[in-house]
Amino acid sequence: MFYPLEAIFANKSIYFAGKKDLLCSYCCSLLEFYDPEKTEQRLEAPYFSILAGLNAIKHNQHVETALSKACAAILDTLDILKDIKPFAYLNRDAIRDSFSASNISLLKRFISGKDNGIDPDFTHTSTIAEFASANVQQLHAAETTEYIWGLLTFYARLFDEMPKIYEKVHHIADMYSHCDNHDSEFLFSLAFLEFRLDAAIQPNVTYTPYMSTESDGKFYPGKMIQFKTYSELIVTELFESLMIGHYPRLCWVCKKPFLKTDKHIQKYCTGLSPELHDGKRLSCKQYAKQNGAPEKADGDPYKVICKKRTECIRTEKNRGTITPEFAAAATLITQNHLTLALTETDYSLSQFKKDLERKTIYKETAEYLRQYPVISA
Repeated sequence: MFYPLEAIFANKSIYFAGKKDLLCSYCCSLLEFYDPEKTEQRLEAPYFSILAGLNAIKHNQHVETALSKACAAILDTLDILKDIKPFAYLNRDAIRDSFSASNISLLKRFISGKDNGIDPDFTHTSTIAEFASANVQQLHAAETTEYIWGLLTFYARLFDEMPKIYEKVHHIADMYSHCDNHDSEFLFSLAFLEFRLDAAIQPNVTYTPYMSTESDGKFYPGKMIQFKTYSELIVTELFESLMIGHYPRLCWVCKKPFLKTDKHIQKYCTGLSPELHDGKRLSCKQYAKQNGAPEKADGDPYKVICKKRTECIRTEKNRGTITPEFAAAATLITQNHLTLALTETDYSLSQFKKDLERKTIYKETAEYLRQYPVISA
């Protein structure tokens, strides 16, 4: 099985290609630098070139020309995603070497000798064993073909998966921005509800001792995880982050993402506000304070109602009158109502109060869970 991404999770950090970042940095990087419209448009042209490379291999036609263009398209993709981790860390020279003349020659020899009835997707672990004989050169050709096919498949998938994973991570960060509690079980429940359709994620995990790069030189238990897709990496990082109290939030002033790492209720990022106050540029925290919204206060009536409802839901969950799954779904629906109220000008406060009544929210939650049942282990 070909895994294009490999990272080590240890000591509250993620290590990729020798680069160290705090856990959840990759999620925040996606939120900060991926533009749902511009990035997707820029990825379209490379996507079709990469797709043409896959089709050239599949049909064994114009392979050299198509793979040369596909290699250039992958490098263009890395240029487009250069600010999003871990794409900034990927080795461009290694990618160029993968499409060398000798490797393409090996690939052509391998696909030309295949039986026509064989599926060329190279996704099963038995592929090499089925196709390669004891001949070392043939084995090398099979491995090279599987590697190039896997590389092209990984980058082709980005065009479809990045908008989807961005939307999910943005939604969960927005929900976390309105959560003033730090119950890890509660935060996990929200994440499970958001990502449960991605339950088929199956990264390859190996436990390994990892030496700290700090001055202490200590060994820490770490997990070396290999991923088939970018989405697998992002979802895995989010859940690993939640286990140590890291998660993404959106600043209430500039709406930019920031990494939450401690128990302090932080509503604002450390950047500058997009708006001026008395002609001066202030930090988001200072701007909010000057405009009557300090970090420890929240006077918006919609948010006050939402906060009270989520607190009641959490209290019932702790008392055992509702299940954690029901509580998470009810909170998700409550937060969705708040998002709607903050974006729709015709959503009146009186209607919002009615929609967030216990009976109404719990009825909507029950209907939601009937439509999207939670699958227990």
